[in-house]
Amino acid sequence: MIAWKMAVYGAVYFEHSNIFLGASLEGVLRKGVVTPPMHMVHHSTARSQADSNYGVIFSFWDRIFRTYGAVADPEGIALGLPQEPIRGAEVMRLPEGAQEVEKASQGRSGTCSEG
Repeated sequence: MIAWKMAVYGAVYFEHSNIFLGASLEGVLRKGVVTPPMHMVHHSTARSQADSNYGVIFSFWDRIFRTYGAVADPEGIALGLPQEPIRGAEVMRLPEGAQEVEKASQGRSGTCSEG
């Protein structure tokens, strides 16, 4: 059970990462496992694309259940909710509010003073 959970969490982290493996390796891997660009299509604002690529570890499930969808340029698709789409290349930006927290933490000296 622990090994299965580790495999699932590892696959989820991998498929939600911002790693692009190159066309040849991507083509080989996506025949068996879900890759980041393949899963990115699932987060598209376009309903036809978002209703695809549900697999977590193995990509053959999407082929069996006819939910596999390929996009030539996954970095160019609009991601997120249709009201506020972002492009695949912008996925790693900090969410709103996080910039202020980051700026505030950088202003601290990192030392504690006792009073």
